[in-house]
Amino acid sequence: MYLLDAMRVNDPNLLAKDWYTTHTLQYHFLFTHLSALLYRLNVVHGAFFTGYVLIVVFFQLAWFKFNQLLGGNRNSYLLSNLFFWISAGGLGLGVFDFLQDASFVPSNVANIAMLWAMYYWAKHRPAIAGLLFGLAGLFHVNHALVGIALWFGLIIGEWIKFPLKPSETAAPEQDHRGYFKGLIIGTTLILAFCLPNLIPSAIGALRKSEHKISLNEFVNLYVHLRHPHHYDPLTWPIVLWLSLFWTFPLAWLQLRKIPWNRPARESCSIVILICAMMTVAFFTAGVWFILEPMVQASLFRFSIYPKLLGCIGAAIYLLQKYPQKRLLQNVSIIAAAATLAVKILINHLPPIVAKNELVLSRLIFVFMAITILVDLCEMGFESNPNQPASRRRFRIYLTVFFSFLFAIIGLNIAVDASLGKLGSPVFTGTVIEPDYQALCEYCQKNTPADSLFIVPPEEQEFRLRAQRAIVVNFKGVAQLSAELGEWRDRLCRLLDINSLDVLPKQFSKVFDDLARRYAALSPEHLKAVADQYGVNYIITTHSLKFPEGTASLIHVEGRFFLYQFKR
Repeated sequence: MYLLDAMRVNDPNLLAKDWYTTHTLQYHFLFTHLSALLYRLNVVHGAFFTGYVLIVVFFQLAWFKFNQLLGGNRNSYLLSNLFFWISAGGLGLGVFDFLQDASFVPSNVANIAMLWAMYYWAKHRPAIAGLLFGLAGLFHVNHALVGIALWFGLIIGEWIKFPLKPSETAAPEQDHRGYFKGLIIGTTLILAFCLPNLIPSAIGALRKSEHKISLNEFVNLYVHLRHPHHYDPLTWPIVLWLSLFWTFPLAWLQLRKIPWNRPARESCSIVILICAMMTVAFFTAGVWFILEPMVQASLFRFSIYPKLLGCIGAAIYLLQKYPQKRLLQNVSIIAAAATLAVKILINHLPPIVAKNELVLSRLIFVFMAITILVDLCEMGFESNPNQPASRRRFRIYLTVFFSFLFAIIGLNIAVDASLGKLGSPVFTGTVIEPDYQALCEYCQKNTPADSLFIVPPEEQEFRLRAQRAIVVNFKGVAQLSAELGEWRDRLCRLLDINSLDVLPKQFSKVFDDLARRYAALSPEHLKAVADQYGVNYIITTHSLKFPEGTASLIHVEGRFFLYQFKR
């Protein structure tokens, strides 16, 4: 979805008949033009791969540096990884992640830039922090809005200097003149970078304000139907909430036992400010829905930062309080006993537990495996003058290998334990069938560039793979209520239903329902839809007999049939 606007920048005639690409707000302005440039240079695939590897590296590096800043070491960094990945696979509230969809997308670049911004703010480097907050906001409009709010909230907190341990000094003496200069530079940079992203989005929304649907209908369509996994907190499982907050008590104990220095104070301020934003969002865009912008701000996506900082604080606390080897041995024993208990009692457990036995087994396995990883790291990083340097390097390399291995397993946990329950699209329907991909390539090579298609509404790939316009699909939803009505009308017209309320309110189920409804449509109805929108081609999932002289079968690819309408 993020690449479509970039393709049109290079060729405005491409997808010119596609309603989604021509009549909805495309708000990733920097990413669009960066992608367009990479397309022109014919290096987009290699550049995106390189970019993704870099943000993964910078994510872990920022994690490690933040851990050091708060008084941790290599082992606490590794243990915080364990805590983070077993906590719903690292997912925050709303099924948001630091590396969403494992792709080079605007939000992922913005996520890592904002994490570095928080690090430099806690390190008392406001100019660099402002630059990085601004960079995050330049890539994603949500980060622009929240970055500015966080920035001024942190400045106000700095002036108030409210310590949680009044008996200790709030912060060491600083060069106030240099710090004030850094604040001015940082404020200038964050506004200069974020406003060019916020202003066009605000103007685009205001221009269409007269065509808005009602707030209730917006919530029903955008929140309850299309994005419950992102925007409907009352539907999220309790495990997702627990995965965020369970480390907070341990992190709080760590705060109480260390000197109340600037990194600790500012990290705590970041957590408090983001949790305050999420609390406001919970009541104004969760329990009640007061304003459309409160939903679109997507404040729950920023829960990944308190989650990460909580895991770091909990790991430091445990490794300082308990002897490390005893802790890890106890964890391994408990995990092994739990695995055995699940296997023995599987036929006597409640149905919901029995159904997720594989999930529990994977979770326990990863818990055990990473405890071994931490022991390996302790040996690998431990300085021992009597040990050959080559052996120490080998252990470090082995540690890196197992880190990547367990990160992959952690993603499996995310799929099984959280996303399956939420019905999230992150891992639902994103694997394109080879036959459908082949059909997309056929359409790109053998149909006119200005063609308009009817496609199965559950598909997600045709616009990008075939580079042809379509009438509508479920994935390509408008962001503004003024645009959402057209998306609703097109889906209803295609599926021959009066309201989208008949569709399931869970993402994993709605795809199957869309496919079933589309397969049941008559040739006469599809021909009427094609006539209404001026469609040239239609893709179906089974053979159809259109009225004689109206459409002809021109290609078959597996279970997919391509028909051309007579015009």
